Amino acid sequence: MYDQITASLFKQMVLHGAACITREKQAINDLNVFPVPDGDTGTNMSMTLNNAVKELSKLENPTLGRALDVTCSALLRGARGNSGVITSLLFRGIAKGLKDLRTADGAALANALAEGSATAYKAVMKPAEGTILTVSRLTADAARELAAQDENLESVLTGSIETAKVALENTVNQNPVLKKAGVEVAICTDHPEVPIKYLPLSAAIAVRYGMSHDDAICAITSVPARILKLDRRIGSVAPGMDADITAFAGDPLSVYEEPVWVVAGGRIVKRS
Repeated sequence: MYDQITASLFKQMVLHGAACITREKQAINDLNVFPVPDGDTGTNMSMTLNNAVKELSKLENPTLGRALDVTCSALLRGARGNSGVITSLLFRGIAKGLKDLRTADGAALANALAEGSATAYKAVMKPAEGTILTVSRLTADAARELAAQDENLESVLTGSIETAKVALENTVNQNPVLKKAGVEVAICTDHPEVPIKYLPLSAAIAVRYGMSHDDAICAITSVPARILKLDRRIGSVAPGMDADITAFAGDPLSVYEEPVWVVAGGRIVKRS
């Protein structure tokens, strides 16, 4: 458990984040269809972040301010493509938000994320929703809401990441280019980090940020089955399909609702 971002922890976060981007760069390349489907967003972000990794790796026992300055400088000088430039702008704003701090708690992180998002938005002449800008803004908004309730770093960071995932999934509903390209959205919870029982809550968060209610239901049922090429067996209710059925008296995405009855394996296993 961490309660403060120190220079050492910040360095680890950048190195680990860069490694994750590099590992998943092809998946990120495949996500990119706006403004043009050039298929290099992940590659550009990976190359940009690895410039920061090289420079940070040279530092021994830096202050948080020094680590931030070195990161921002390396990202700016090594930015590749639009995604690399926006990544560098996000970090520039984050560095501004954490300026002069020796360590940062959840509240400081939330303010820094907001500053990063604002910096990136200001630099884009015609910012479009349904992009990395949208994800950064909604993540920062969530971080501030979470920090207002509890300034604990772990809770702010965990909640912000979950919001970012949902915001990313919902970009297809905000940008007509993505929808026209046929990008489908499936929602998950990253179980066991976020337990599977919170799947309806994840769908509800997507509705809060713009996804239609029907699309959110599909995003946790038929769409993932179709993406996994299992839709001839699961994901919908029809003769010959495998299906467990849960019935609600009200909205299944509401935290106040409980199942009226549940059918699993062809028999009723719960009845209220």
